[in-house]
Amino acid sequence: ALYDRFSAVRSLTTADFKETKKGIWLVEFYAPWCGHCKNLAPEYEKAAKALKGIANIAAVDATKEQVDVQIQGYPTLKFYIDGKSSDYDGPRTADGIVDFVLRKYRNIANERLGGGSNAGGGHSHGGDSGGIDEKDVIILTDSNFEDNVYGDQSAWFVEFYAPWCGHCKSLAPEWAELATNLKGEVKVAKVDAT
Repeated sequence: ALYDRFSAVRSLTTADFKETKKGIWLVEFYAPWCGHCKNLAPEYEKAAKALKGIANIAAVDATKEQVDVQIQGYPTLKFYIDGKSSDYDGPRTADGIVDFVLRKYRNIANERLGGGSNAGGGHSHGGDSGGIDEKDVIILTDSNFEDNVYGDQSAWFVEFYAPWCGHCKSLAPEWAELATNLKGEVKVAKVDAT
């Protein structure tokens, strides 16, 4: 195997490959004997370390594991969003991989905010909450902040607010929508800064 249990790259097996059906993943399909795979391994490892807690970076030994994926050659990299895949055709460098993943995250977030550039300067919610749940926002306090945020490898997006602040009150429904849309990928939280 190109990646051991200490690697930042998660090795997926036939049994746990189904995890790519939920969340965002970049997965390399490789053969241990492949020269191009061996050349990619240190760059892929660097990218996985840089993206730790931000993105799921994984690899599958395609000579050993049986997954239902079309592979034309080794290595093949595929980007998954909730099980839907697209091919990675960017540079085979750590910088190229990180740039690709971050660009994909930005595109996903923009789509969830209402489609692309949002040239209208915002969008309204109308009367329908669309499944938005304020309970998806994690409440942090002095007593649980360090354990939750610093004690967790996940990505966090934290709002520091004042309950009396008009801008903070205006942000509340948008923050709840963001928390619902990013649930399971980024932890969205708030702290009463007063």
